[in-house]
Amino acid sequence: MKSRNINLTEGPMMSRMISYAVPIALASVLQLLYSAADLVVIGQFAGPDAFAAVGATPSLTNLFVTLFIAMATGGCICVAQYYGARDAKNVSETVHTCIALSLVGGVIVALLGFFFAEYALRLMGTPEDIIKLAVLYMKIIFLSYPFTLFYNFASGIIRAAGDTKTPFYILAVSGIVNVVLNLVFVICFNMSVEGVALATAVGAVINAVWSAKVLMNTSDITYLDFKKVKFHKDKLLKIINFAIPSAIQSFMFSFSNVLIQSSVNSFGSVAVIAGSSAASNIEGFHYTIMNAISVAALNFASQNFGARKYDRVKKTVAVGSLLTGTVGLFIGIIIFILKVPLLSIYQPDNPEAIAAGIERLSVFGFTYFLCGIYEVIANTLRAIGMVWLPACVCMVSVCGLRIVWIFTIFKHYHTLSILYSSYPVTWIITIAVLLGVFLVRSKHFFDKNEKQYNSIEA
Repeated sequence: MKSRNINLTEGPMMSRMISYAVPIALASVLQLLYSAADLVVIGQFAGPDAFAAVGATPSLTNLFVTLFIAMATGGCICVAQYYGARDAKNVSETVHTCIALSLVGGVIVALLGFFFAEYALRLMGTPEDIIKLAVLYMKIIFLSYPFTLFYNFASGIIRAAGDTKTPFYILAVSGIVNVVLNLVFVICFNMSVEGVALATAVGAVINAVWSAKVLMNTSDITYLDFKKVKFHKDKLLKIINFAIPSAIQSFMFSFSNVLIQSSVNSFGSVAVIAGSSAASNIEGFHYTIMNAISVAALNFASQNFGARKYDRVKKTVAVGSLLTGTVGLFIGIIIFILKVPLLSIYQPDNPEAIAAGIERLSVFGFTYFLCGIYEVIANTLRAIGMVWLPACVCMVSVCGLRIVWIFTIFKHYHTLSILYSSYPVTWIITIAVLLGVFLVRSKHFFDKNEKQYNSIEA
């Protein structure tokens, strides 16, 4: 198979980072468009209760899969580091360990989600009007997670080797199938949330099968042989070392987002929940483009760290922050200007929901770029092996302060604007601390990596 890899260890970084990030952004935007299509179809043809039921589930779904998504990221870092060093043996062992993790993790998440979905939704205070629909949607989605997690690991491996176009092509095709099935199930067969969930599940199967075929047919050192799929202890421990702090951090993020969702639920209005869900979905397009740049930063830093090109690792922070800050602010302004027509796509003829969505977008439109900058710095720190310190910083600065905000300031000033203001405040604090950590501690990890390679060569 012809390689579509981009060399991340040589050449002008700005142009190569853009070339690397654009397919990731396009793939993610497509994925969000398909998710938005789920919500639009539900909102237009199944009613506000079904719309709110689907919108109330993402924060809880993310809570269940946090650990294994973190392991996928950890595996991606390991593959990229070994790939940058052109270490074929360790790349192969890491690839097969990642695939083993995805298979085991998919089954665990599916069982946990299926059996505990209703309990968790009730714990969040989900309104009784929508809980049955939300539970049905979540159970079907969780049963598809063995395929979803496999694709997350497989696409991470493909991107770690410098190929971001192939995952884009996969998502483009599976997403079209998803949208068509949405319309068929909901409109033609009069299904509700279960139709949207089944369409999503079919897309997940396509993603998994296609990505497996790509890895099995490649001539690169990331080749996958299912007969060799097993846990290599040293690689598993290295992935876990990267994953555990990130998983704890992501769990705390998800937990704080669950509290945010519960705080939105506390207004006791389906319209407020629907408006917040619609705004959140719009923000997803904003975030996913910035996230593409932070993923690029992760892989650029990882490969260059493995190749021992430390100046390029440092440059990753500067270039990545400049790109995500500029792009993030521009998109935020556009979303703010178009907030009413955008929200009306999701909630036509529902002025109360649109008003609730405007409150959220009014805060995020001009500040969301801060989230992108902090993720670029955090990903670069992870790529060089500094995993616990940035995780602790993020847990305290973002998660901890956000939770404190909910139980203090928001408790006394019970408005949506005050609730959402917790985000930019915590992002600013986190950026300042993480940048200081990188400037002070990065040289230690560069020296440590150099000693490791010198000892191997000796």
